[in-house]
Amino acid sequence: MLEHLNYSTINTIDCLKKTQYHINKTETNKPKPPVLQTGIDMHNIADIYMKTGDVGPLPYKTDLHELHWKNLEPYLFKWKRDLLSSEQKIYTNHPIPLDGILDLLLEDYTIIDYKFTNKPWTDRKANDYISKQAWIYFELVKAQYGVYPKKLIYAVFPAEGQIKLHTVLFDNAKLSTAYKLWKDSWGIIKQAEEENSFPASPTNWRCNYCPYSSICSDSAARLSLNMPDRPKWGGNAV
Repeated sequence: MLEHLNYSTINTIDCLKKTQYHINKTETNKPKPPVLQTGIDMHNIADIYMKTGDVGPLPYKTDLHELHWKNLEPYLFKWKRDLLSSEQKIYTNHPIPLDGILDLLLEDYTIIDYKFTNKPWTDRKANDYISKQAWIYFELVKAQYGVYPKKLIYAVFPAEGQIKLHTVLFDNAKLSTAYKLWKDSWGIIKQAEEENSFPASPTNWRCNYCPYSSICSDSAARLSLNMPDRPKWGGNAV
């Protein structure tokens, strides 16, 4: 049963069968895409650095890890001077149950969220994170510290292309729009739980990038049609 809503859960609602797998933390035999696993590794490295000041020899010895660390370290060095918390998990039950992990929170309550990608974000990818994730983070900081941050910065570190900082400024009107998204998403999932009905909504693109496709009969049937793929948005990110 869903206890708190977050970006990852909202991102599954286009197929409620995927939502059910996600809520149940269903294990699959499908390996994480390299870009996602590398992102997880880099978050761990960054957290060690921010809490101890030193990571020593990198625990991961690939060219991609080395590249990301070379690009990330100067930013961490700067942010560390004003650090309030690193990898902080926050929960709130108002206005609805939400949770999330803040990569970094600075003393002025600026949120830093780093992403490790194959390529730079497209505008569409940036807008997806901003509309579904950023406002959850704003609300979580308000719940924990009693104030809304003035801004959130997405620091995007691509394997190819230039590093870019996407700044999101706090906006009451956009927060109100986010409230509606959270309320609607929560209602859809809770109704599915009450009715014990999580129907699949298979499409070729959706199933091809779904982490549960290897165990889902609806996905297997859809992919067997060999329909053309929808273009990527510019790579996954963590």
